[in-house]
Formats: sequence, structure tokens, C-alpha cells
Amino acid sequence: MHCMLHYILIATALLLFAGCAKQPEIMPLSELDACTREAGVMPRPGYGFNGVPFEKLDAKRAEAACRGRLKAHPDDAYAASLLARALTKAGKNDEAFVLLKSACAAGDDAGCTLLGSYYYNGIAPAVFDRSRASELYERACGRGYGNACLNLGKLYMLGHGVPKDPEKAEAMIYGECERGYFKACLHYVNSVHFKKLPSTEEHYRFAARRACEGGLDCSYYRELAEKKEKGSGDAEIASVIATACKNGSAEACETLGEFYLKGQGVPQDDARALEHFEQACAAGRTRFACWHAGVMKYNAGGDQKEAVSLMSRACREGENMFACFDLALIYLSRPALAPDKEAANALLQQTCERGNAQSCDLLQQLEASKAD
Repeated sequence: MHCMLHYILIATALLLFAGCAKQPEIMPLSELDACTREAGVMPRPGYGFNGVPFEKLDAKRAEAACRGRLKAHPDDAYAASLLARALTKAGKNDEAFVLLKSACAAGDDAGCTLLGSYYYNGIAPAVFDRSRASELYERACGRGYGNACLNLGKLYMLGHGVPKDPEKAEAMIYGECERGYFKACLHYVNSVHFKKLPSTEEHYRFAARRACEGGLDCSYYRELAEKKEKGSGDAEIASVIATACKNGSAEACETLGEFYLKGQGVPQDDARALEHFEQACAAGRTRFACWHAGVMKYNAGGDQKEAVSLMSRACREGENMFACFDLALIYLSRPALAPDKEAANALLQQTCERGNAQSCDLLQQLEASKAD
């Protein structure tokens, strides 16, 4: 699938040398929203918010933004919980714990939920107490805070701090998925897949689709959709993948580029394919998206330096040996684009050592031409 772009460039270069439910509305930006975005927490009450995942949170920026908000509004319990989340990411757990206890006591659901996670995981200065964690999750969930309901559902699924009850867990986690919480949808399909939760086919299909549309993971949805009669689900798959791309999935954008390139579920359109490959490349899909974008730009006679730069990213960052080989061919045919005289040979040597027979053959040809 990823090799289809490759043949045009190689063929040209070798002549020279003998890869349901309605969406909630996104909340408008505000001062608190800015702090929320930095802290990677969805605001209340809706889920339609393109926040920063905790693992990608820039703790330093988040801390600064949320301290500013709390300083301006010292009685804002939600701002305190957001600052606590940033401090948690930064490893400043003592200060975060104090803020969370205060925010939760003031009735902030996000604060109670994160405080519960401190007790669930035994993060000092909290003690390990899963019963206490379940109480905090239940308090926030009872007021409609989705992340708390998801966490509480997990406890019932595992029997941690509460009696094990897979049916109750399924109802809670799927319920949050239905209400638009994409993270709950992904957790639901993961848990069903590994037989930790009971499910109906209808629930599983819905959750798999929503997890994909939310930009989290499309693998479960695509597995289901592609089981249909060949070609019958292509348009539906493309539509869902397009939504996932819009919601921030770089992998989905890369896949959508392939769909446009092949005309799979969408009209064949090289310009749209390139657009999505570039989008995915910029978002970190260097191995194939950057390579595809670079090859397409080069073959179309576009900005040659930019094309080379894209392929270089695929080669260096993505360790894509096809991209490295393509670069070597370009450097040999267009020496002005090469960083130095030995760049082509170095790339050919690298790809030959990694098992690329064409690179080995071309190295031999070059050595033979030198001898002549």
C-alpha cells in the first residue's frame, strides 16, 4: 500500500543510471478555556472540546497559564484543579494535592476526579486507598462529570474498591460513550475486545465508530467496516476517517491521503492526497506521510527543495529506507540538491546494508563506472 508512490520516481531516476450520535458543540474560547487547553482537561459540561491529551501536555506552559487564571480568580475551584493537573504532570504532587483537596471540597468535579486518582494509585502525599478513590469518583459522577463516571466504571469492571460488576461497568462506560466522550468509547471497545466487558454487537459497533471519529483509534472500526462485502463500505469508511482526521488523528489524515490517491471511497484526487499527507507529516507521521508528500511534490515538478526536505524527514526520522533510496537517486541526478558530494553514496550504502538490493546494485554500477 505504501509502495505505490515509489515506482514513478525510481523509474525516472534509473533511466539515468542504465504506503450516530450528534456531536456536541465545541465551547467558545475564553480565559478559562485557554487555561483548560494548556492543562489538557476538557471543560464542563460538554465533551466537544479539542483539548491536549495529558501525555502530550506541556506542563510548564500549562502551569503558567493556570497560575495566571487562579491569581486573577482565587475562588475559582475549577481553575485550581486545572493548575493541580499541570503540577501533577510536572511532578509537583505536594502542591497539587493541597489544591485538589480544596477544589474538591468546594464542589469541583474535575478536582474530585483527579484527587481520586491520587488515592487510586497511591501517589504521595496521598495514601493508597481505592475505596476512597471510588467515593470521590462516585461523587463527581453523580453530578454528571464524565471522566469520573468512566473511572468509576473501570473500578466496577476490575472490582477495585467496589464489588466487581461487569454489567454495571458496561452501562457506565458505554453511557459516557453515548454522551459523546470519545475516550470512554475507546476504553469500551478495548475492554470488550479483551473480554473484560459484556457487549452487544450494536454497542460495540457504535463505540468503535465513535472512537475513530474522535481521532483516538480507528483500528477497531476499520476491522469491522472492512468485513463487509469488498468495496461496499469504502465510502462510509472514508467518511469516518475524514472525521477522525478533522478531530486531530494524524494516522487518519495519512490514511485519508491514501484513499484520495487510490480513489477508495472518495474521488481520486492527487491534490487532496498531497494535502492530507502533508498534514499527517506535519503532525509527526514521518515514516510514510512525509515520504508520500515528498515524492508527489517531486514528481509533480513542485518545490524541489521542499520535496527533498520531506523525503529527508522520512529517511532520517521515520527510518524509511525507500525514502533514503529515493533521496540517493535524486542526489545523483540533481547534484545541486545534495548536501554534499558523498550524500548519495552514504545513503546507498546505508540502504544496501539494510537489505535494499537496488541500492547494492546501483553502488556496484557506480563503482564500475569509476573504474572505466
